[in-house]
Amino acid sequence: MTIGGYDCSAGDAGRTIPADNTYYLTSFGGGDDTQPMACGGPIADGTWWYAADKSRYPCGTLLLITNPANNKSCIVKVADYGPNICVEQAAGGPVLDASPLVSRYLFSRSGSGYEDHARVVVNIAPDQGALLGPTDLVARIGMNWLGFVKIGFAGVALWAGYKAWQNGELKAVGLPGPKRRRSR
Repeated sequence: MTIGGYDCSAGDAGRTIPADNTYYLTSFGGGDDTQPMACGGPIADGTWWYAADKSRYPCGTLLLITNPANNKSCIVKVADYGPNICVEQAAGGPVLDASPLVSRYLFSRSGSGYEDHARVVVNIAPDQGALLGPTDLVARIGMNWLGFVKIGFAGVALWAGYKAWQNGELKAVGLPGPKRRRSR
């Protein structure tokens, strides 16, 4: 097999982390490209935030990926081997292969190939217990409608509770209402 005129038969992956932490983003997984992962666990199906680069970062490492053009960033989990060194040769630089969700969020496109030269900066996430996905709360809620629904329901419940307290309706459970001014 060849990519961009480079032989991919050796199956080697890049091992050196670039000094400036800059990579080209490519995407894999989902649809006809769904596949098992070298680190075990969930498959590469394009529905979660993963990356393939275990030759540079150990399996399970959380990476912070940032698009320097718009400062959007997300957290992914290293879950697979790759990308093949021939992809990096064809791209003309180091490549980070990741879920299509990463390309969609950082570049507003369904996927990225080595010819797109979608430049990202990759660092080990400072919080290895961080949630996967976008790092800004508004995007996280927008991309996770269930979280939005939970926050929406919590907000409604909070407002209803406040109004019940304000009207003195919570005295039965030991919560007196607000102090009322006496009218003269």
